[in-house]
Amino acid sequence: MSQHQLKLLSQAIALLFSIALAITRCILLIPTIIYHNLFKQPTTTTTTTTTTTPPFPWPKTTGAVFYEGTVFHSRKRPTHHSFSYPVRMAFIDLDHPPHWFNPSHDHHLTASQARAMIQSTPTAADDSSTNTATTPSTTSTSSGPVYLLTNPTSAGYIQNPISVYYCYKYTSNDSNNKLKLDACIAEVTNTPWGERVTFPFNPQGDRVPKSLHVSPLMDMKSDWELHASDPLDTSNSSSKVFLSVMCHHPQLARGSPFFVATLDAKMSQGPHLPNEIAGWRILLKYGFQPHRLAVWIYWHAIVLLWKKVPFYGPPSCLGGGGGGGGKRKEGNRRRRRFVWRQASGWPWR
Repeated sequence: MSQHQLKLLSQAIALLFSIALAITRCILLIPTIIYHNLFKQPTTTTTTTTTTTPPFPWPKTTGAVFYEGTVFHSRKRPTHHSFSYPVRMAFIDLDHPPHWFNPSHDHHLTASQARAMIQSTPTAADDSSTNTATTPSTTSTSSGPVYLLTNPTSAGYIQNPISVYYCYKYTSNDSNNKLKLDACIAEVTNTPWGERVTFPFNPQGDRVPKSLHVSPLMDMKSDWELHASDPLDTSNSSSKVFLSVMCHHPQLARGSPFFVATLDAKMSQGPHLPNEIAGWRILLKYGFQPHRLAVWIYWHAIVLLWKKVPFYGPPSCLGGGGGGGGKRKEGNRRRRRFVWRQASGWPWR
C-alpha cells in the first residue's frame, strides 16, 4: 500500500470515528433535551439595552437572535444538480455574546479581531489588481458593533461551511447611534479537513479569488462572488437575511456562475435560544443542525460522484491556487487580505 493510499484509508477511518462520536454525543444528550423541553419553558433572559442595540425590532435577549430560512444550492456544470434544506442560524452580538456562545471554543473571531481585520485591509485605491464586482468597503472606521451569522455548536459538534461577520460603523454622534454596515468578513471552512480561510468583502457585491479547497468536486480555478443584505437595515421591516455565493469559472459557463448557493431567512418567531432548547417545534425541525448539515453534504457528494462529476484532491500547497492542504500563512492574494487556518493534525494535513 502506497503512502497516499494509507493516508486516504486513515482519513476514511478518522471520518467514520468522528461520525460515530458525534452520534454518540447526540444520543447521550437526548434525555437532557427531552427533560428541558418537557419541564422547562423556553425563556430568554432580558438585559439592559446597550449602545449596540440595533435600530429595529430586535428582542432584548442575551446577545443573539435566530433566523429561520432555506439554503439553496444549484450547480449547472459539468452536470445539473440542485437541492435545498431548512436552517435556523444564530445572529450573535459579539460585543455582548450570549452565555452559551464562546468564540474561542468555536474558533471564531472576537469583535475586536474582526474590527482589526477590516481596519488593516488595503483600500480600493491601493488595489488596482483586485477583480471586484464593486469597490470594496475597506475603510478603517469600523468601530461599531460586530455581529456573527453562524451555526452554533450542537452536542459538541460544529459544521459551518460559511459564517459571516457583519461589521458596522456609526454614522452620527447623536443619541440615536445610527448604524451603517461597513464591511463583512467571510469565514469559509471545508469538511472533513476542517481547514479555514477568513477574508473581508463588500456586502453590496464583491468578487474574490477562490482561496480554499472547499469541495473535492470543484477545482481551484474559480472566483467567488458574494452578496449580503444588511440585517439591521431599518427599511427591512421583516428583518430578513439574504446571502449569496456564486462561483465563476474560466472554462465552465463563461459569463455566468456555474454554481450558486443562497441563504434566505427571516427572524424566528420562537424563543431566541439554541435549537435544542427552544421548544418542541424548533427541536424537531432544526435540532442537531450541524449533524443534519453534515448528512446533506456527504449525501449530495455521493450523488454528484454517481453523476460522474470529476474528483479533485486537495492541492499540496497554497501556491498552486490556494487552500486545501500544506502549511498556510497569513497573506494577501491580489492585495486582498486572507487568513488561513490549516487542518488540526494528521491524517488531515
